[in-house]
Order: sequence, then C-alpha cells, then structure tokens
Amino acid sequence: MKKSNIIFFVLCLMLLCFNDFTFAKIGLEVDGAVGFINPSEFNSDFTEAYKKILSPSTPLFANTSFNNSIYDLSGTLKFFLNNEFCIDAVISYLQPEFQTKLQISETKSLNSRILVPSCYLGIGGDYYLQPFLGFSLFFGANIGTIFPIGLNYKLEKLDASAFEGKESYFGEIFFAGNLKVGLQYLIGDSIGLSVFSGYRKAELKIKYPDSAPFNTKDSYGNYIFKEKIADISGIFVGAGVVLNTTDTKKEDKELQDKDKQATIRVMEDKKTMLSEIEKFTKTDRNKDYFLPRYDTRIELFVSNEPGKPKEKPKPLIIKNYDITATSIQSDIKIDKEKMDLPVALPKAKGPVYTAAPYSAFIDINKDSKRWFAFNLKDAKGATDVIWQVSTTNFIGGIDGWKNPPNLIKSGKIKAFSGEFEIDFGDLETKRIQIKKTFFTNYKPYTFDKRKIYYIRAVPVDAQENPIGEPGSGFPVIVGEPVVNMVSAEPKYELWTPLAGIGKYYGENQDRPFHRKEIGINPKEGPNERVFNIHGYKGTEGKIVIQVSDKPFTSNDNIPGKGNVLFEKQLEMPVKSSEFPSDFLLSEYPASMIIKFSDFAKKASEMKEKEYINYYVRGLIVKEGKSPGTIDVETTDTVVVSYGYGNSDFQWIPTPGPTYAYINRSLPKMKIKSYAPIRFSAQDSFNHYIVFRPPTADEIKCKWKNVQTGEILYPYNMASSQTYYATQGIYNKQQYEQKVIPRVLKPGTKVYIPPPKEEDKPWYEELYDGVVDFFEDIYKAVKELTNKISAAYNNLKKGLINVVVDLCPVESLKESFRIALEGMVNYGLVAIGIPPTLPNFDELSDMSLDYLAEAALTEAGIPENEITEAVVDNVKNGIKEQLENSAKVPAPNPVDAPFLKLDPDYMYRPAYVDIEFFNDSDYPTVPGTFDLNVNFEFDYWNMFSSTYNPAGGINFVVPTNYVSGSAPAIDRATDVMEHFLYGLNGNTVDFKNGGKAIYDVFKPLIGKTVPILRAHEKRTVRMYLELYPVWTQFTHYPTGECVTDNDMKIIYFANGNKDFITFYLSGHFPSGNEFIRSTGTLITEPDVEYIYRSQGYTEDVARKQPVTKTWNR
Repeated sequence: MKKSNIIFFVLCLMLLCFNDFTFAKIGLEVDGAVGFINPSEFNSDFTEAYKKILSPSTPLFANTSFNNSIYDLSGTLKFFLNNEFCIDAVISYLQPEFQTKLQISETKSLNSRILVPSCYLGIGGDYYLQPFLGFSLFFGANIGTIFPIGLNYKLEKLDASAFEGKESYFGEIFFAGNLKVGLQYLIGDSIGLSVFSGYRKAELKIKYPDSAPFNTKDSYGNYIFKEKIADISGIFVGAGVVLNTTDTKKEDKELQDKDKQATIRVMEDKKTMLSEIEKFTKTDRNKDYFLPRYDTRIELFVSNEPGKPKEKPKPLIIKNYDITATSIQSDIKIDKEKMDLPVALPKAKGPVYTAAPYSAFIDINKDSKRWFAFNLKDAKGATDVIWQVSTTNFIGGIDGWKNPPNLIKSGKIKAFSGEFEIDFGDLETKRIQIKKTFFTNYKPYTFDKRKIYYIRAVPVDAQENPIGEPGSGFPVIVGEPVVNMVSAEPKYELWTPLAGIGKYYGENQDRPFHRKEIGINPKEGPNERVFNIHGYKGTEGKIVIQVSDKPFTSNDNIPGKGNVLFEKQLEMPVKSSEFPSDFLLSEYPASMIIKFSDFAKKASEMKEKEYINYYVRGLIVKEGKSPGTIDVETTDTVVVSYGYGNSDFQWIPTPGPTYAYINRSLPKMKIKSYAPIRFSAQDSFNHYIVFRPPTADEIKCKWKNVQTGEILYPYNMASSQTYYATQGIYNKQQYEQKVIPRVLKPGTKVYIPPPKEEDKPWYEELYDGVVDFFEDIYKAVKELTNKISAAYNNLKKGLINVVVDLCPVESLKESFRIALEGMVNYGLVAIGIPPTLPNFDELSDMSLDYLAEAALTEAGIPENEITEAVVDNVKNGIKEQLENSAKVPAPNPVDAPFLKLDPDYMYRPAYVDIEFFNDSDYPTVPGTFDLNVNFEFDYWNMFSSTYNPAGGINFVVPTNYVSGSAPAIDRATDVMEHFLYGLNGNTVDFKNGGKAIYDVFKPLIGKTVPILRAHEKRTVRMYLELYPVWTQFTHYPTGECVTDNDMKIIYFANGNKDFITFYLSGHFPSGNEFIRSTGTLITEPDVEYIYRSQGYTEDVARKQPVTKTWNR
C-alpha cells in the first residue's frame, strides 16, 4: 500500500509539472465535510459483544442508542481541460465515529466510542456551468479505494473504569465513490470558495486489536468481537477553499515569442499532386482508405446455371508477382505476325461454380434455387459457416455483422460441407408480401423485372464469433429476363426455298430467297422447310424460328413467350448434322429446318380448300451486356398458306391487330459526358477542410492564417481572454462571431504535415498525439468508415420522416415511404456511391432531382401530381437530410471536430452524366436502364502489325529482371497470356472472329428511369466503381482471377485507346403491359396498345477513353 501511495503521488506530481503541456490550468481544493451514517448491522453486532464483555455470566438488559458520523478532510488536485471540465485526483482523511450508549438504569449509562481513521484515494471529474456574477454551479463524481489506517477506542466498564487504546495498521481495501453538487464563488481567477453536498457509497472492514477486551473468547473458544464490515455510506455536506494556478506572464510570453510553434497552418497552397497512375500504384490495395478490402477468410462461389455443379470449386489462384525491387515495364506489345493463337476451349456445359460477381442470373419463373460453394482460407477454428442474404450490399467488418440492415434470410451449415442452396423464390414473394402487409396501399409501380441480392458467407467458431472480417457481399441477379430490342424494325430478311429443303447443285436449283408468302400442302410428306436468317454471319448466340397463327406484335419479343404456336432454337454455329448432306451450310449458316407436321393441323382433319395462315419469323438472340438481359434482333415475317385444294385460290390474309394509342411516350436517353476516377492521394489524411463553424470550446490549439498572418488563440486561456479584450471581445459569443471566421471560416483548407523528429520543437505539446495518429493511420480510416456507415444508416430515419410529408397524394404516402426506403437502402448506391465515402452528400448533389423523381415514380404518384414544385420540395428535403447526415468530422491529429477530409485529395469514383429527355407532348412511362462499360478486343485489334504499329494492346509487366533477359521475357509472356487467354478461360475463339469482353467497371443494373413530363429533360450522374479484383470477369465463369495489374492494363495502359465501349440500354413495358399495370383499363386480346412517341432506348458510345474527361 505504501508503494501504491508513492506511485499515486508521483503521478500527480508529474501531471502538475507538465501542466503547460497538457492542461488549461491546475487547481487545488482543500475542503472539509461531515457525513451522516447508519451502520445498523455493525451497531447491532458490536452492542451484543459489548454487553457480553460487561456481563459474561448473566444477560445485560439495557436500552441502546447510537450516534454515528464521519468527518472528512480532503485535498483535490484539479486538472482543467477547459473552463467547464476538470479531472480530479482526490486524497481524503476520513474518520468514521461509532458511539454506542447503554442505558442500564435511570441513573447509570455506559458509553463506547470507536474511531476508525481511514484513507481514500480516488479519481474523478467536475463539470462547471457558466459562471453568473462569479457563482458557478458544479457537479462532480469520483471513485477510488478506501482502507482503514488505525483504530481508536474507549469502552466504559461497570466499575467506572474503561478499556482504552489506539492502534495503527493498514486494513483491507474496498472500493468507494462520491457524488456531489455544489456552488463555487471565484474571487478573481485564482481563489474561490465552495459549498457542497453529496452522497458517499463506502464500506470499511473493522479490524479489532489483540488486546483486551477484543481478545476475549467465549466458552467455546471463539472471539466475542469479530471482524465486521461497516457500511459508512450516507449524505455529507461541506465547504472548501479553491486555489487555481494562472501564469499570465508565461502565457503572454508564449503569445509573443512562440506564435510559430504548435500552430496549425491554414489556407496553405496545395501540394503538387501525383498522377493518377502513380496514386493507383502507390496505394496499398489492402488498406485503401475509402474502398476497404476486408480480411475475409472464405472464397464464395455461385453456380452459373440452375442445378448443382458436379465438382466443387478449387481455390482461386491469384497471380501476384513477387517484386523486391520493382521496375515497371509498360507499352510492351506483340506483333500479330509473331503470335500463334491457341485453340479455343469449348465453353463449359452444365452448371459450374464461378467467383464472378453479377454473373449469376436466377430466372424466378424457371428454377428459383441456386447452389453456392465456398473454400475456407486461413480460417483456423471455424466450425460453421453462416450465410446471409440482403437486399443491399453489406457494410463489411465485424461491427453489427449478425444483424445488418436489410437482411432478409440467413442460415448456418457446417464448415466442412462446402456447399449450400438458397431458394430465391420465397424471397421475392416475402419481399412483396411484407410490403403489402404493413402498407395496405402498396402498389409496385416499377417495371424492373430484375433485382440484385447480396450473399455473403462468414466462417465462425463454436461461439459464432466471426473468423476474419465479414465481407461486403456477392451480388446475384434474380427475376425475369429482360429483352434489349437492338432495333425496333426488322434487321434481317427471312429467306426460304420454293419447296422444302431446296436444291443446291446442277440445273433448276432452288435456293433460299426472300419471299413474303409461301404455300404448304399438308398431304405432301412431313412438310419440312428450310428458313434462313439472311445477312447474319456471326458465330455467337442462338437463332430462333417462331410460328404463330396470328400476326406478331411488339409484345412477342421474348423467346418462349407471347403469341407463339411453335418455336425452335439452335446454338450458333449451327451443326451440319441438322441438315441433309447436300445443304450448303457454309453459304447459309444461320439456317434451320422446321417440320410443320410437328405442330400444324393434320391433313386428315382438314377439308379441301380449307386454308390456315401461319406467320413465321426469325430471331437472333444473344447474351446481353448485363446478366438477365438478352439482345434480340428480328427478321420480317413470312406468311404460310397451309392447306390443299383449288390451287388458284385467292389468299385472304388474317386481319392484323387493332392498334390503340396510349397518351404516353418512351423517353430518349443519351450518355452525355464522362469523368475518370480520381484516386486518393497518399497524404489524404494530411489535408482537411473546415465544414462548419467551430465553437470557442473546440479551439484547443493555435491556428494561423498564412495569408493574413493572424493567429487564432484558444479562448479558454486567461491570457487569450485578456488579449482579445483589448480588441473589444469580451465573451465566447463575440469570439465565435468575430474572431474565429477570420481564420477558420467554413471552406478553409487545413494542411497538417506528417511529423518528423526535427519537428518536435515546432509541434510542442501536439507532437505525441500527431505521431500516434500517423503511425496508426489505418485505425483512423476504420474509425471514419464506421462513422460514415453509421451516418449513412441514420440518414434513413431523418430523411424518410421529413420527406414523406412532402408527398402530394395523401393516400400514397405509405408507398412513397417505401420508395424512399428503397432509395436510401439501395441507396445512394443507386447512383453508384459506396456508403463508405465521407463526401457522399457532395457526390450525390448532381443527382438530387433524379432521386426525387425516382422516389415519386416508384411510389406510383400520378404524373400530373409530379409537378416541378413537388420535385423541388422533395429534392430540397433530401438534400437537407443528406447534408445533416454527412456532417461527420474526420479523425484528425488535433481532434478538431469541425474538420472533414479535403475532397480534392480524396477518392472520387468515375462518373457518367446520362440525359433523359422527352420531346413529346405526353408524359413518359417509367422504366429501368443498365450501363455497362466494357474492354473489348478480337484478333484484328489485340496485336500490333506492320500495317498498324501503333495498334494492339499495351501490356504492363511488373518485373525486377534485366530487360531482354530470359526471365524478363518469360514474365512478359506470362502476363500477356494470362490477360489474353487466362482471364476468359481460353474460351474466346479468336481464330473464328470471337471477341473477348472484359468489365472495366461494375455494371449498373436496373436503375430507375423516372416519369418525365412533356418536353422535360433530366440529367443524372451515375458513379462507376472499378471492377473488383480477386474475382472473375462477368462473362467468363472459368476464367482466371482478375488482378490489380490486369486493371492497370485495362484502365491506364489502354484506357485512352479504341478498346472501350459504353453501353446504355433502357427497359420499358410494352403498351399492353403498361395498360395492365395501371388497372384502369381492360385490355382486349386483339388490340395492340402503342405509345404516341417511341423515343429510343439504347445508346452506345464506342471508342471512348476512360482516363480522360469527354462530352458528347
């Protein structure tokens, strides 16, 4: 105990000595107090023992009374952080007093008095309210330890003598604490008086001495007086004197002589910025400040097709080249004449596991179940794996991982199982039913037939603690396939011979030709006929022949759906086994034989001169740029007159559909402009900006405006108050209004250089804190990420509650609330902004109109209610809530809560500005759009040649080998073969015109196209995130993993060449679908509803750079 006391006082002394470096001021308070206690249990036990000592043989009857109190003399060192709050170090001398009176008779009484001198050592704090007329109300609390240091006693006997004595010892330590409230009056800055009251919670263990009477034993040999714990808790009152240290001369000297030291400089010129490729190269991708990678201990895979794959996935192989002395070789090319193409492998048949995000499309109408697999990596202690499904991407990391926002399904499997299956059918049903249960007016008013779900798997131990960090989720797409009509008009002609298969050799050849009408006699054999989609020379996709007994409409664009009587599909290239040996497949590659006997009416069931009209057309169907989409190109229609009899009949066509106009239109859409990624600077945590006015109490160090030379001093220093008083500044309010803005007004830039040892005198008391901050910068990043994520989630409450009241239709407020929840949940992520970016409010500013209209559209607000004023009101409400939620200070070396990171040095995603416009007199219908940015190459542009030496792909080869050496050549060959063939699993048949398609950015899928009023134009800014590495490309489930070097080749080395294409495709309901969705009209089966204006719903920007800003 003595050693502990010495340590305690040494610490106090050190704190006192370092006053100038840590605290605003130090005070010493000496006070005295008296307390009132009632240790009833101790009193009872003591009284019984006292009676036995006085009368051992016969019971002693007496009335008993007690008088218990406690006296306190304390010294408190006060370390003031500012004028309001101080830290206390307390040492107290306490003297509990226990008096017992035994009234034996009317004239005789015996008294005992026990004093227990004790020591209390504690630490706590006081909070002082602003003084008024010198008086300040304060509140305090402290906790510590209490222990007895002696015992004084006097016990009177029956013979008028007494047991009396004194003993010193260190007793057993107990915890104790005090709460108090008081009033302090300061006489100047240094001296004050205080009165106070409070409550003490404490206990003491009373240790009796070995002398009489305490060593007396009973007949059983037990001590009569036994050690006992006494409760000394109770109320106390007291008064004291306060002495505060002020060294005005020293502080004045600091103001005059040390203005250049420990002063944060503001409004400094910007440093020279690194190039984007330098910032990308120097960034530790495992510790990216703004797009963090999580320490996941699991690899997750999804089956690319329905069904369970035959083989479990192998661990991902990531080509990370071990560079010790990195020398980057770039602009390495391959001459076409020197490169032999490998034989392409066939694409995998049947389901296989892939790690490619966005690659899995689950057709909810076919098989809603999908298999997933996982490989554990460095997950020692994992007993189980918990999988989760969310409607939004997860915020990675451990915090709140078990119950993240928007979690809709989860499960647990054993870690050794390696596979699990999820049924997405009940998820879609559940999602709609929940909304209909809680929101009776809910009516989905969006035509997005696809939805992204995010799946993650987390290895856990037996107590379900995560091993590693849970990730952000693996996206899959669920819903119905969506058709991209590449052309509204037929692109190809459908050709067929005069008879059957045709004749291709010798005289009187009968080859396919363009014919509008043909006849087929059901009595002439199997009625086989060749149809050729003339003009299509590709080798990808499928050819489809459809037969209907009614004319085709625009509602019949999806293969397998619509008014189709018969349909046959063949993969391209078509196999020769489908045709007789004399058919010229090489000249008519996109051909197919149709047997009318397979579906047409049998001849035996038909009458002579009874003719049936069949309508035949062809489709070219390819995989769309986005998963869950298909590109469809159509042919014109051939009418088949099916029957027999009088050959000179007059053909009467079946009447076509009746057309009815809808007073709606389809919007036009265009990619208007693009801006590249701005990668974060390595010193982004050295650059800050003042984002709100600071308060007086937040100025805790000196700040210098380097342009004017003015220095801002902390107002809580007595010398500062004297200094500013000479300028007419007498209180904090005047200081905040007139002084602070001269140095730290909102928008002011602040640069805090990383500390070096030679800077220590400059930083003074700030040095250690600044060093600690920059030594553990990633801790600050984590703290900021958590703050931003929390702010992003808290945005929901404020935004939804405020903005929902702006809904113009009372009955649709519930639907509007759902739409707003969707907008926040899918969030600003809906326009591509990750929720970990600190400046999400600034990035979203350009798209607030779009967000407002999208929410109103998805809520089903009628277009006549979506006025410009309503949009502005909703937009302003969203903007206000965004700004409030984003007011999160960034961790910084001087703990200034009014600083945010300077956006000029932060990561900013690439973005495109997309323009939607309606040049018709009618409002548009709502829909969705996809945006894909692809890197595409084939045999003709992947290599340089003697004819095009500037062409070809530039390869970046990281190596430390000598240029031209055999190891350097091997490294270059490995990098190039991995990029050209490994990434696509060697499935691209370059020899036969195949094209490789790699993702540059994550695809944007199913984004809302809001209703546009007549002649309205709307621009939305969509942010693009670089495609994630350590995964596979979307189109190649068996490809090798994408690396940082691959993205460097795509984005930097070739991003300004002709390989990049931007694809924008819109998806809107047909006229009949739109009418059915409104529920206001009953559609007639033979009526085709069409819009007044068709617009155009696709825009392709080819050969546009991704490393430069451009406009169209």
